[in-house]
Amino acid sequence: MVDSLSNRKLYGIIAILPNVAANRRILNSDQKVVNILLYKSVTQLIYCQYISERDTLFLMNNMINQNKAQIQDLIEKWAKAVRDEDMDGILAHHAEDIVMFDVPPPFQSKGIDAYKKTWGIFFSWAKESKIFNITELEITASDTVAFWHGIGHCAGTNANGEKETFAFRLTVGMQTINKQWIITHEHHSLPSDE
Repeated sequence: MVDSLSNRKLYGIIAILPNVAANRRILNSDQKVVNILLYKSVTQLIYCQYISERDTLFLMNNMINQNKAQIQDLIEKWAKAVRDEDMDGILAHHAEDIVMFDVPPPFQSKGIDAYKKTWGIFFSWAKESKIFNITELEITASDTVAFWHGIGHCAGTNANGEKETFAFRLTVGMQTINKQWIITHEHHSLPSDE
């Protein structure tokens, strides 16, 4: 959308926004398209400032990189919590209404209580193996939603008492809720033998 505005700074108060609130293209007083970026100041006032497209891309990439770093930190803490069988750490940063598709039954778990129960199944198989790692991690993030996928590696003991390890696929959806990255969906899967 292109707005017709003059070449001046605009001030205003706005509801809670991420660090970079909006990037819009406008027509300046010379009828040339100019990029503007809305951003928060320390006092929660935001203002529009005319900036170059190159600067816009730099600031947007910086925000995305910060989000990816926050998400990677969250993933590393979550995987460590699984290795340590720390249920509070596992459940941290998960939505109350999370939906998970897992490898063992149940086929689908809805809500944080159902999600929590699936970890009892996992830990009874893992038997304190302390192996739960994620490799080939790829994160895609904006300022409000993100998803990531990777290959998980875990170990446990089968019904015959034999140690086993396997790799599984993991895809996770996230969104920012109250300025925090929250996991809203997990999908764990294995290739079909059929």
